[in-house]
Amino acid sequence: MTGPQSNRTSAFGATDYLFVIGLTLITFAVYARALPGGMILDDEMMLNSAVQSPIGLHTIWFTTILPDYFPLTFTSLWVEWRLWGGSMVGYHITNVLLHVISAVVLWRVLRRLKIPGAPIAALLFAVHPVCVESVAYVSERKNTLAMPFFLAAILFYLKSRETDSERPRSPTKYYVLSLVCFALSLLSKTAVVPLPFVVLICDWWQSNRGDNAPRSVFKSQLLRVAPFFVLSAAMGLITMWFQSHRVIMTDVVQTANFATRLVTAGCAVWFYLWKALWPVNLSFMYPRWEISAAAFWTWIPLFALVILIVAFWMLRRRAWARPVAFAFIYFLLMLLPILGFVDIYYLKYSLVADHWQYFAIIGPIALVAAVLSKLRLPQSLPQESLAAVVIAVLAFLSWKDAALYRDAELVWQDTVEKNPNSAFAQNS
Repeated sequence: MTGPQSNRTSAFGATDYLFVIGLTLITFAVYARALPGGMILDDEMMLNSAVQSPIGLHTIWFTTILPDYFPLTFTSLWVEWRLWGGSMVGYHITNVLLHVISAVVLWRVLRRLKIPGAPIAALLFAVHPVCVESVAYVSERKNTLAMPFFLAAILFYLKSRETDSERPRSPTKYYVLSLVCFALSLLSKTAVVPLPFVVLICDWWQSNRGDNAPRSVFKSQLLRVAPFFVLSAAMGLITMWFQSHRVIMTDVVQTANFATRLVTAGCAVWFYLWKALWPVNLSFMYPRWEISAAAFWTWIPLFALVILIVAFWMLRRRAWARPVAFAFIYFLLMLLPILGFVDIYYLKYSLVADHWQYFAIIGPIALVAAVLSKLRLPQSLPQESLAAVVIAVLAFLSWKDAALYRDAELVWQDTVEKNPNSAFAQNS
């Protein structure tokens, strides 16, 4: 990554269209073996009676009958049920298409932020194995539908900050579009609640004044993002109510105190970062950790995380540290909702899940793509050769993992091999 420059980006050209076509073909090739897959675990719950009913939209939008308030996600499934009913192929194709759209919008966001390697990042995201669970598992429509709106909200927000005097601007229009896209993303899945903080760090990334900016500038930025915070808080509280009253109810998800949740969160961050950078031995359901804050060694990952954050802050003016800090802070922000501080029913079975870092993984991917685009290789090797190798390896790993989603039995057999002590996996 290099420092931000002009916000101006070129319009779509022939090369851009070819890139989008290539990205689409590669992504569908990676997920081809998952397309005919059947129902797995929560798929039957997602395709519930409200989705199947001609008048189900009232239940989806205006009642508390369903286990989660993700009305836009259920509405998308309601529409699709009218098209292909219980045939799962259509739902899988839609998931892959949404994933492709997300990769394309991510490419545009990174271009607008003037981050090198934006096309590489889009391809890495499209074929990354950690994303397989979100894309190949129909129940994770929540992720694949929320992501395009999430990225579009960031893109429109950046456009609303446009300062290019050579083109006509409509800052209010783009600002409103950003708010609307954020609302649609929240109505798909509330894991995107950290977005207001994300746009603030995007402002920081694009600002040349940095820490020397007047206090009035920071106050203006906060006021500008205030409506996003209101939307985030409202939908976050609604989701917590649904989790507590419609999903968890009288069940016990976790009994850990705050100290234990804190050290567990520290471990989870490093776990997710490791899987993002070394995505092998992925599992549909990981073993549930037993961590106690009473053991001093369990605090080491958290202390290491704090030291790293402090180091980034102290070195934030260094050219190399700024992009690393930007990527890492984004990564942490997008992990916050799923680190165990708020009870989620799935925590009863595992404290981590691949689909939980679908939004966060963009940070490490963008940083790796920027590094790959800037590496100086020997003259005998094309500049893009190393990136191509990395993309090919990730695509192969995803192609192998996607094949598991052809059948529920394959998913659970693989899970039992990697998590043999899971009673849930054994029973399934």
